[in-house]
Amino acid sequence: MTDPLPLGQKLFLQKLAAVHTMTDETAQEFLDQFDPDDMQCDCVDDCLTSINKQLTVGFGMEIVTMVDKDGNKFHALINQHADQVAKESFGSTYDADTRYFVRQVLESLVEGPSVRSTLINLRTKLQPPLKLDIDKADQCIENLLDEHWLQRDDGDNKRRRDSMNAKIELGPRAFLELSVLLMDMGFPQDDLPQFLFHR
Repeated sequence: MTDPLPLGQKLFLQKLAAVHTMTDETAQEFLDQFDPDDMQCDCVDDCLTSINKQLTVGFGMEIVTMVDKDGNKFHALINQHADQVAKESFGSTYDADTRYFVRQVLESLVEGPSVRSTLINLRTKLQPPLKLDIDKADQCIENLLDEHWLQRDDGDNKRRRDSMNAKIELGPRAFLELSVLLMDMGFPQDDLPQFLFHR
């Protein structure tokens, strides 16, 4: 049996679960708010290792870090197994029409970044009886951005960032949780970001 997490680590875990992914810089800023006695770790990596000891044993989850091509680190809480609970959770969040639309979006982004309007128009590729209206497709893209499955391409300038012409690409959460699916869709294994495991 493992010892309970210190208060600061519990709060960090709650924050990470709420925001889905967190940059290394944001994680350090969050940890810096606490007294060292509340954290009982010296750096982000030590805290993630400590938290993972509890998560892996008790919940079958762990915090994994993705390092993108620019060296930026993103931390996410992921399920270690594609179990029935995880599948049912995704199924309860998205109906069948939306799930097929999300798959179309992911397949498109495996080829490279795309503008939002093009992604929304992928709804027209759904085969009857599946269908999705433009507002629901737009809301789905927004949800995927909010939950870090997708992200806006950093190459876009600020002025165009929220426009329909802003480029969107696969986000850190997609790589962390769906890397096998993305490779099945044709994403080159050599182009996957690096993953760091805190054990």
